[in-house]
Amino acid sequence: MNQTLQDRLVKELRLANISGIEAGNAFLPSFIARFDTQFAVEPASKINAHRACDLNDDALNNILCFEYNRKLSKNLELSYNNTVYQVKTTGQGYALRHAKVTVRQHLNEEVTLHYKGRQLKYTTYDKKKKAAEIVSSKQLNQKIESMQKQEKIKRYTRRKQKINYPGEVFLGK
Repeated sequence: MNQTLQDRLVKELRLANISGIEAGNAFLPSFIARFDTQFAVEPASKINAHRACDLNDDALNNILCFEYNRKLSKNLELSYNNTVYQVKTTGQGYALRHAKVTVRQHLNEEVTLHYKGRQLKYTTYDKKKKAAEIVSSKQLNQKIESMQKQEKIKRYTRRKQKINYPGEVFLGK
């Protein structure tokens, strides 16, 4: 309906030779009245079928969010949005190792972690990007050759894994 209204309103404004904001705002009440008389439909029942929302703000906040599943590491860490989240526990925390956790990103950009219906406390830190190795100009050619050899070995082993040997079945791609 919104697209219909926007399309029809633009055409009506052009027909009325209106190009300014003030004139457009003055034109809107008469346009809405004409539109309602032309397209309004009486409801089949006058009973209001909407249910009252008896949820508190926290419950609504947990419903209206994006949820993602992650698995905790041995160190009780998970990665989300280039940020590492480490769960804080009281005691040893062995039960949480490799546990499946729900990450909730709320509409206000707040991130919460949940496990079996309870919210977990955590600390965050950004993922460190690997710093480039500094090589002197004298060692540059040697380093490039070494990297090329490593790449050839990787390609060779990948190719070798794909070869069918007589009497063997290859199940890879």
